[in-house]
Amino acid sequence: MDSLSVNVNRIGTSVINNYTWLIRQFSCIEKLAPKPQCLHSPQWTCNACVVDDNGVSYIPVSWRVKLHPNGNAESVSNNISCYLETIFPGDAQTSARVNVNFYIGFYIPVQQGERRTIRLVKRRSERHDFLKVKPAWGWPNFCSKTLLTADASNGNNSVEDAETLLPPKLQYSVEDDTLIVHVVIITPNPGDDVDDLESQFAAMKIRSSVVPYVQTLNNSTFSDIKFSVEGRTIHAHQVILAERSHYFKTLIKNDWKQEIKEGQPVTIEDVDYDTFHSILYYLYAGRLVDITGETQIEKVNKLQKLFKDADLRKTLEIDAMHELIDMIFAQLASLIDMDTWDMLLRFSWDRDIIQLRKAVYRFAKRNWNTVRESEAFKDILRDANVDLIEEFISQIKPE
Repeated sequence: MDSLSVNVNRIGTSVINNYTWLIRQFSCIEKLAPKPQCLHSPQWTCNACVVDDNGVSYIPVSWRVKLHPNGNAESVSNNISCYLETIFPGDAQTSARVNVNFYIGFYIPVQQGERRTIRLVKRRSERHDFLKVKPAWGWPNFCSKTLLTADASNGNNSVEDAETLLPPKLQYSVEDDTLIVHVVIITPNPGDDVDDLESQFAAMKIRSSVVPYVQTLNNSTFSDIKFSVEGRTIHAHQVILAERSHYFKTLIKNDWKQEIKEGQPVTIEDVDYDTFHSILYYLYAGRLVDITGETQIEKVNKLQKLFKDADLRKTLEIDAMHELIDMIFAQLASLIDMDTWDMLLRFSWDRDIIQLRKAVYRFAKRNWNTVRESEAFKDILRDANVDLIEEFISQIKPE
């Protein structure tokens, strides 16, 4: 067993930490590891946001994978159990916790004709609060062992996924009977000033001033995909959507394939027309559509709705949808005032948007005398949960 690679990429204000673990001669290990015996990967370290009684800090945190080749006490027969485990620093408080988005994928080497490549067996993703008192979380039934020997023609054969995420040399260097475990951990960037999202938003608007394709959105000329949203039609282009978003690419290749072939509109039922159009607008324009409203509250409501929809269509593949979410965060921060700070605090807490919460805390601290007398503050004290109130008070109290 060995670690093949640990590498870090960045998108917007997030850091994408990749770790690859090779378990060679897995079938032999499987036979020698009775249920519930587990294997531990080598540890690796990445920066993460740790919350404890003293507040929030960005510090190195170690991680490892726990894998039970024949399952554990909670698994059913013939399943592999797999968990991600946090190893907190020795001086971390008992209350310490770290919240991350993470992904675990199982891959195996395969021979497809003359081509040697890597095939996806199973992948799962989750957002979870890892606690010092309960540092491991995962799936007792991560995947069936039969998938490791299933024919490559079945539904779990995404070579494209493997080529995107894994080191290129894997397809040439890994021998048969190797289980490849790939982990992705997505965290805020510890190098960013998480309190300065207002200036980030200004920089983003400058960066995205080029509008390469927006004039072709909802133009039937050369359009090859149509959407029906609330009875209204939006004309679009498969190549642009697929290039900009892995979510759209996957649906175009699979779920929407028949409608596209027959020239029928794809019906979108989970969102309103303006919000869906705003998603497409960003994919075409590379910038946010102008968010209008008579008040700051109306603008915030529209942005929150846009965020929720973009977050639903975000995948672990780093693409334009991640950039859009970063822009929404930044614009929301630029709209913090006495009318909106409380709704943005609740929203950022419910969605665990640490950068936005920090911006709200800075505003509240700067305007504490006014905030503490406001009805919004009284509502927070009366209605919000205890953890939110404690964090809020600890962050804005005078030095």
